[in-house]
Amino acid sequence: PGRQVNLGAALGVLKAAHEEYIRGFAIDYHLAVANAVFGSLLNEAEYLLSKGYHRAAAVLIGASLEEALKVRARAIPIEIKDKDTLVPVIHKLKAPGFNILTEVQSKRLEAIAHLRNDAAHGGAFDYKPEEVKEAFLEVQALLQRVLGTR
Repeated sequence: PGRQVNLGAALGVLKAAHEEYIRGFAIDYHLAVANAVFGSLLNEAEYLLSKGYHRAAAVLIGASLEEALKVRARAIPIEIKDKDTLVPVIHKLKAPGFNILTEVQSKRLEAIAHLRNDAAHGGAFDYKPEEVKEAFLEVQALLQRVLGTR
């Protein structure tokens, strides 16, 4: 009440936002932010690895992988349900028509998902420190690839 709104300016902002969305700039920005966030989680995992906390590092590696792949899938867009865990998301990203992941990459990521699950859910954690470090390096490289491009 009592305020004047410049509809022309508001329409201009909406048109500019629509143009950025059509050209993919909004998605690029969203992926860049996701890359920074999940890169930070990986930095924490790297610190934990350096201190010998391999189980905790494996949990962070898997969590960052899962959330980053969900962000990437939604940017395509691929329907991701709230209950989708890492392995179903991997399968969706390797599906024909999307081909974000190759068959070999998906198998390696499924192994990382198992490592994360073993670390997060109690039971035996019979992984060597080198295996957790390899998982870290693989996830780090993959996140740069899948979040760095559309």
